[in-house]
Amino acid sequence: LLDFSAKGLSVYGLRLLVEAARADEDLVEATIAGVNDLDLSEPNSTFSRDEYAMKALKRKTLVKDMRFQSNLFGLVASVESVNIIVNIINVSASTSLISLNLSSNQISAPGVGVLSRFLGQGGAAMLKNLDLSGNKFGDKGAQYISELLTSKHQELHLLELATNNIAWEGALHLAAGIASAACNVSVLNLADNSVGNQGMVALSAALAFNISMQSVNFSSNEIGDIGVEALAHKWTNGKGPLHSLTSLNLSENDITVLGAVKLFGVDFDKTAPKLERLVLSSNRIMHQGIEKIANLLPSCKILQSLCLETQKSFCEMSDLNT
Repeated sequence: LLDFSAKGLSVYGLRLLVEAARADEDLVEATIAGVNDLDLSEPNSTFSRDEYAMKALKRKTLVKDMRFQSNLFGLVASVESVNIIVNIINVSASTSLISLNLSSNQISAPGVGVLSRFLGQGGAAMLKNLDLSGNKFGDKGAQYISELLTSKHQELHLLELATNNIAWEGALHLAAGIASAACNVSVLNLADNSVGNQGMVALSAALAFNISMQSVNFSSNEIGDIGVEALAHKWTNGKGPLHSLTSLNLSENDITVLGAVKLFGVDFDKTAPKLERLVLSSNRIMHQGIEKIANLLPSCKILQSLCLETQKSFCEMSDLNT
């Protein structure tokens, strides 16, 4: 485990880590030991020129988990910072890294592009868990993530993208990646973005063609009844977007009784044959909608957990469903 969470690291701190490795490789044993040839003058510098460092590294314990969350390095030099981390992975964990946490670092879209290209080319072939939440890289960053998901050189299973200012255009990009045959993601967190109904329609179509997805979090995304109707729709391949899901979070959106009834249609168990957990809290379903859902529940034999608490009043409703 390499853990530099919430240490206030800036790009300058990342440079100091490299300097520490140069000065005393025992100081960073099993992490970045042997990294003593970092050339920051080139945007894609590597350590390949130092054969001794590479040989020394092979004698170290391989890193499986790297955590850099809640630092500051993306504020000033996002691309340079990600390049440094990519090079650290390239030397110390390219064949062993399973989890990488870069959340809450203000990483920009170009920085995400650097990481996506590296991973898409097989830079960390064993990586299963990637956390990029809280970076606010927007739709362009989502496009880079989508390109990564289409690469046959990645094996991502958990993808955290919450709180990144991803709107409907970014959702369109992500939909292309999710629908790709190369996508292996089983847990996707898109909470606290703004994909809206347009983005939800695109993501729903992608989920209908995805076979790996099991758990999705779409909470707080400005999704209304139109978006929910897309989730309940059966597409041309005969499957619906919910066909493989076991857990779905749609809390803190703009779903009314109309959307809820569409979701709990007469063929719910056929539309969502594996769905065990559904979260609809903090929407606009209100008392009448909850009663209708209650009447439909007996036909939902697979569903084990349903959350409907804290529904918003009519006066709080937005214009998403008008």
